[in-house]
Amino acid sequence: MIFFTLNIINKDMKNIIKIFAVIIAAAFVSCEPVENRNGLSGRVTQAEIEQHIKVETEMRNGVRSNFLLIDSEGLNALTIFEHGMGSYIGKKARVMGFVVPGDHVIKVHILNRDGSRDSKEINVTVDECFDLHPAWDIFWGESGSKTWTWDDQQSGEVVFGNGGYRVDNGPAWWRVPIEAPPPPGTGDLVPGEGRGATMTFKKGAVMTKERTNGTSETGDFILDMTQTISGWSIGKVNFTNTTVLLGTNQDAYSFDILKLTETEMVLASAPEGTAGGGPAFFWMFRAVE
Repeated sequence: MIFFTLNIINKDMKNIIKIFAVIIAAAFVSCEPVENRNGLSGRVTQAEIEQHIKVETEMRNGVRSNFLLIDSEGLNALTIFEHGMGSYIGKKARVMGFVVPGDHVIKVHILNRDGSRDSKEINVTVDECFDLHPAWDIFWGESGSKTWTWDDQQSGEVVFGNGGYRVDNGPAWWRVPIEAPPPPGTGDLVPGEGRGATMTFKKGAVMTKERTNGTSETGDFILDMTQTISGWSIGKVNFTNTTVLLGTNQDAYSFDILKLTETEMVLASAPEGTAGGGPAFFWMFRAVE
């Protein structure tokens, strides 16, 4: 029997489940002796799900913390635990599940040995959050809500452009001033995402993008400050259902964080597999006073 222990971001959970369903079904079939295959349904029962799947909040200082104690040992199926910080694939773990107190839901996806699926929802309550990286407070501010916009205080008002992946720390090849025509091949300007457009990050890992044409977009964001590139990036930020002010039409939802202070944010993005020195795009933002 094969199991995976991974932490993933909830960017496309449906596709992830489909992929693992195919893998696990193939693994079980290939490993199952021929004489035993017809005698097993390959699907766990509801009673087994209730008995073996457990999620609890870890107690710390007498209160329920934001860390989850996950356990599905004894269940003859693959389990995926979808929580506020991503997903855990495996049998037993202690993970940081949320970044804000309150009532939360963990969705458990169960992939059976015959390829069928089941699910279960578990409600938990978080009284207090511990061990949050300081970057969270920089994104959403001391009040729990902080607004960012294009850093038009940069020299020449250069707020967007491209340069070398893992080499440059900002726009280096094409250096595009705010609201200037974008470089060829980078897409058209997004209406309303020029000067005056904003992004407001709120405690609860929610971001709302406000365009100057009156439209807005709200989604979730997750920080992973363990995903660093030595000498270049200090972490990653990933978005769901929205993304940062891009200026141009691009398909970018995951960004390396190159700089993050109380007043400045520099993000970069490059296609997966880009080699060092290959093309990457850079965005320059500042906090709204």
